[in-house]
Amino acid sequence: MLDKKGFTLVELLAVIVILAVILAIAVPGISNMTKSAKKSAFEDNVKLIIKGIEYAILNADLEGTARPKTGAANAGDFGANASDYASFSIDSLDPITISLTGQAEAVSLVLVL
Repeated sequence: MLDKKGFTLVELLAVIVILAVILAIAVPGISNMTKSAKKSAFEDNVKLIIKGIEYAILNADLEGTARPKTGAANAGDFGANASDYASFSIDSLDPITISLTGQAEAVSLVLVL
């Protein structure tokens, strides 16, 4: 009897078809997870930026007076309301729209993923 070694053409084609089916199922799912992770990271970064802006506004030396040495500063500690100088909001998340409004003019920034 002949000692057969290797795979037949049918066996190789079956393996290729199985791998193609697995890839067809897995690739779109991985792509969607990557997009979702990037969008989530971007939204988190925008929220951190807004928190930083809020902190800067509330702790700003608006009238040239010294900041409090202890505790958190509030806008009223400086004789002014921080919202008189600037306000901002996230208007929507799809697309992400951030609006920054000052006393004299309004600036709108639209960030699209």
